Amino acid sequence: MADLPTTRKRLPVREHSTFEEQPDGTWTAHFDALDVTATGGSEEEAWEALGQAANAKLASSEEAQRKMQEWAAAHAIEEEIPEEELRQRDELLSKSKEASKSLRALSDSDFDAAISSSKPILVDFWAEWCIPCHMMTPVLAEVAADLSDRMDVAKFEIDSEEIDPSKSYWERYEIRGIPCLILFKDGKELHRIVGAGRDKDQLIKELETALP
Repeated sequence: MADLPTTRKRLPVREHSTFEEQPDGTWTAHFDALDVTATGGSEEEAWEALGQAANAKLASSEEAQRKMQEWAAAHAIEEEIPEEELRQRDELLSKSKEASKSLRALSDSDFDAAISSSKPILVDFWAEWCIPCHMMTPVLAEVAADLSDRMDVAKFEIDSEEIDPSKSYWERYEIRGIPCLILFKDGKELHRIVGAGRDKDQLIKELETALP
């Protein structure tokens, strides 16, 4: 398992935002890099509203995305990850590695054959650097055991160096974020789930609506 970084970059957006209390007691927050402003009943509420406004602008404007990338490159602060957080991450990676032992690992060479099976197969598109992916693995192992008679579960490392450079699974399946779980049958996509956060029961309930 590849070593993960012990430092991270933080964007000091709040430190570079301005806050002003209005005569009526409300607060206004402004982030100049994106030229976004928001109001709230308190400074904290204004800050939360500012974050929502900034995310909305980033989602709808490529120009805003470019400006934010330039600002981030100039202002990002590299910080050491706290030891307790590193310990928790190591425990998570250990659990993920152990759970992976019970799941089939697909390669570039057998991927197409696997998804073409008449028995449904849930493929977890993941990457070593993706912490939410590691969070999902133990849940997938439980789901695989409970639904083994109805479907198979496999993992596919989408950023693996062993993948043919001429192929791009990101583009092929229009994957915008991972973990991305895609349920296949006979080579066709039946259902897609993006992101972590679901427990075993929630995941099974959603999958059962898609399983034939």
